Amino acid sequence: MAAPVDERLFELIVRIRLKFGLLGRTAAQLQPAQADQQGAEQQTFEAWDWTLHRGDSKNPTSPGQFGSRTTLSGAVHRSAVYHPQLTTGSQLNSQLYPGRPAPQAPRWSSDLLVAYFCSEFAITEHLPIYSGGLGVLAGDHLKSASDLGLPMVALGLAYHHGYFAQTLDDEGRQVAGPDPNVWSMRPVERLEGPDGTPITVSIHIEGRLVHVGVIQAWVGSTRLLLLDTDLPENDERDRGITASLYGGDSEMRIRQEIVLGIGGVRALRALDIPVTVFHMNEGHSAFLVLERLRELTVAGERFDEALATVRSSSVFTTHTPVPAGFDIFSPEQIQRHLGWLSAEPGITAEDWIPLGGTPDDPRSERGFNMALLALRGAKHLNGVSQLHAEVSRGMWSELFPERPVDDVPIIGITNGIHVPTWAGRGVQALMDRYLDEPWIWSGAEDPTWQKVESIPSTELFAARWGGRRALVGLAENHGFELNPDALTIGFARRFATYKRATLLLTDRERLRALLKNPDRPVQLVFAGKAHPRDVPGQGFLAEIVALSRDPEFAGHVAFIPGYDMAVGRVMVQGADVWLNTPRRPKEASGTSGMKVCINGGLNLSILDGWWVEGYEPGRGFAIGQGELYEDVEVADRTEAESLYRVLEEQVVPLFYDRAANGVPEGWVSQMRRSIAELTPTFSTHRMVREYGERLYEVAAEASR
Repeated sequence: MAAPVDERLFELIVRIRLKFGLLGRTAAQLQPAQADQQGAEQQTFEAWDWTLHRGDSKNPTSPGQFGSRTTLSGAVHRSAVYHPQLTTGSQLNSQLYPGRPAPQAPRWSSDLLVAYFCSEFAITEHLPIYSGGLGVLAGDHLKSASDLGLPMVALGLAYHHGYFAQTLDDEGRQVAGPDPNVWSMRPVERLEGPDGTPITVSIHIEGRLVHVGVIQAWVGSTRLLLLDTDLPENDERDRGITASLYGGDSEMRIRQEIVLGIGGVRALRALDIPVTVFHMNEGHSAFLVLERLRELTVAGERFDEALATVRSSSVFTTHTPVPAGFDIFSPEQIQRHLGWLSAEPGITAEDWIPLGGTPDDPRSERGFNMALLALRGAKHLNGVSQLHAEVSRGMWSELFPERPVDDVPIIGITNGIHVPTWAGRGVQALMDRYLDEPWIWSGAEDPTWQKVESIPSTELFAARWGGRRALVGLAENHGFELNPDALTIGFARRFATYKRATLLLTDRERLRALLKNPDRPVQLVFAGKAHPRDVPGQGFLAEIVALSRDPEFAGHVAFIPGYDMAVGRVMVQGADVWLNTPRRPKEASGTSGMKVCINGGLNLSILDGWWVEGYEPGRGFAIGQGELYEDVEVADRTEAESLYRVLEEQVVPLFYDRAANGVPEGWVSQMRRSIAELTPTFSTHRMVREYGERLYEVAAEASR
């Protein structure tokens, strides 16, 4: 283990580099004596341990993991992730995030209690039950709900094999392995009754009685309940229902979604949790609509009355801008797994089957659509950006034939990020020093954000350099020698094909000239996972890995395997430019680009999702002008040309236009605007307030 390093020493070295004009200079720009001094400093840095993962990186009880947090690498890359740094599972006491209560939290209705259902949650890398953006958003939602005092309980699945652990083989292809959760080694606890026996509920699946246990964790004051079928009273087939996130075929998906939706409602009842609003975050949990209908009709309500009651107290957030993105189950699957529902008092197949059918297929003979079930089962609907809400209104307008498209009741609540989780430590220290104390909870209208202008350029750029150096250190752990002073472009996300991870690779000669300019070097750092069944996505990933291993691009391209929240933090805190290249309008929102804003990074993105709202000249860069293309080859060719041109003519020149002290004042000016104008606007504190005021309180009032 590396010896602890005083973080003040690191700050002192950065200040010395600024004073002598060394920070941000390349070797080609330095005089020989200066270059020698930089080399000596480099040796000093290399003597310290830049390891991100020590011991078992997924095990918060591993002494090695927390030992590394006292080294310089931890000091630079660590963000404020507030899980306890303790040494035993019992001491962790199921607390994933102790919370940071906002000093002026809203006053919520006394009876408001939201049940938030989602298929994945990314709270910390120490609990790997997430795959990507949906889970990260859900985790940040819970943290801000806790900070703002919004009464909420969350429900998900306890994946005992996680999503998957990513490694690369000798040929650069992704290898997917299990990412096991040993619950006794996680910051969670299994719920038990007064007699010490585990609390369980049961569900009928294909005529079998499946038992479901409940594992609990705390996200601040927000309770997270994870449903678990890996119980000895279940057979092997049913124990595997909660094995892996997004694993298996459609048979596994329908079983998981039954456990999440129906089992989740039953778990709330078993625990006597008086929920007033049910929030379906995406359609995976929509079977909760059927369970609530069953409860009410068994109690004597007519089906139409029961549906009105369920709708009035339900919220549905859609994240998918294309109809093909939703789960659709065959009539045979629905009958085999849920046929028992029609035998319940007061509810018939003629009542509930049409809830999942299209207007021209009311019997769902072409498939039972989970998005349609959620849209019909919830009155309060939203998309996750303003553009996505517009797209969704057009996509689902046939469900509201009496309304014009613009009046379809799907509102836009743009996603955000939990700033304390993703802000780098150096940037947080600057904000604490120059902004008013409650800045981290301040909205965009708060004048404290104007004080970002008062932060000296040297200090702001020094913090940017520190984040970049930590990212370079992470790359070094994986065998890549990068330049801590070079313009660094980051790309980290799911390798879904519509995200076009390889768009920048389309012209190798132009790319080579861009990256290898000795006076203005550029480097690319990639990370991300492709779903094990997404063969084209894995092909994109392999192409990038091959480029990173090409000697011609050595020192300019890196791929970091094992993408998780820890890697993501280093990436968003270290990248100068965050690249986003989706096919418009397939990016419903995107949140990774929001995370770089507080860290002083600038976005370079297609005008899709949140960036349609976030982009203005002078606080980032746009690829294209928001065009839509029918021909994907034309789109790729045109937008690749736009990307190269923006990099060559705007991004690179601005970064390397340095003052005498080595600071690029024009670039820092854009950093200031990105921090001050985008951070408070695209935060989950703003987002959760909107959910509370525009959806949760309205739904609670309607259900009273």
